[in-house]
Amino acid sequence: MIAPVSRVRTCIIGAGTSARQHIVGWQAVEDSQVVAVVDLDESRARGLALEFGIENTSTDYQAAIARPDINIISLCSATALHGPIALDAVGNHKHIFCERNTTHVLGEYDELLATARRKRVAVGMSFPRRFSPSFVRIREMMDEELLGRPVMYRVHCLMPAPGSNSASSEARNIKVFLDLFADHYDLWAWLFRSDVVRVTARGFSWAKRESAQRKRLDTAPDTGVVLIEYGTGDMGVITAACAMQPEFKPFLTHEEELFGPQGVITDIQPTQFTHRDHLGRAQEHKFEPQHAYTEAIQEFASRIRRGEPPRVSGDDGRRALRVGLAITDSMESGEAIAF
Repeated sequence: MIAPVSRVRTCIIGAGTSARQHIVGWQAVEDSQVVAVVDLDESRARGLALEFGIENTSTDYQAAIARPDINIISLCSATALHGPIALDAVGNHKHIFCERNTTHVLGEYDELLATARRKRVAVGMSFPRRFSPSFVRIREMMDEELLGRPVMYRVHCLMPAPGSNSASSEARNIKVFLDLFADHYDLWAWLFRSDVVRVTARGFSWAKRESAQRKRLDTAPDTGVVLIEYGTGDMGVITAACAMQPEFKPFLTHEEELFGPQGVITDIQPTQFTHRDHLGRAQEHKFEPQHAYTEAIQEFASRIRRGEPPRVSGDDGRRALRVGLAITDSMESGEAIAF
């Protein structure tokens, strides 16, 4: 059981791009207040707080976590820092809502989840794709077997190296196949209603050729091909090169499609997609724009108010991390990784 909260009082840790999404979400929750913004860069924390009318800022996350008037930590810092911050937070009886992975170390993740259970606090993941209307409808269509089974979900992505035009630690510490695609690993398990059985991946680092980018990425693979197989027979495929020069616009190319023996879904975006059945008949699906982060945060807040575990939990985050680690292992070993 989760210790319920009545009044939501949140601290944002990390003042980068995702922090804005989190603040918008928390400020949309009824009887909710973002109490403080914390970042190692004091000017960045102050700038974000001023933008959203938040009074308190700090560079000391431990002091913020210890405050009795804060009961939720919205974690938006560099992923490499998430583990220690999250462990301190749950140790202080704070609920966690986390961007991307909570840690890159499975043992640390297990310790976090065990501590959260003992302290009766929630660990929730953002993973906003689950709340986008397109993906909600696609899941329904899969349940209705409009595509047939098994299916393959393909993602193709070309974009600049994470942090290639940024000096921030948040951008520099992103690991492409651990962090950037973590929401896809979760999405596919949710869509397919199945766990991963095998991962096969090949990859390398184009950015190694440039010393500045090598320092930013810490030689993590930035380019590769990934095949993820699920117990249902469905598959997810990623072809990605996240190592383009800084002059390229973010998401220079980003394509997603889902196909099966009875049809295909193309041009997949959060609020629209095109469905073609096996006879080639096309139907456009368009939905009202919505803020998926806000939906995810509102769901998280409503559940912890009732003392219920979050819909997208730390266990879901652990499963996604395990996939990302298996991809890294497969790239390094040249072997398929079975679960």
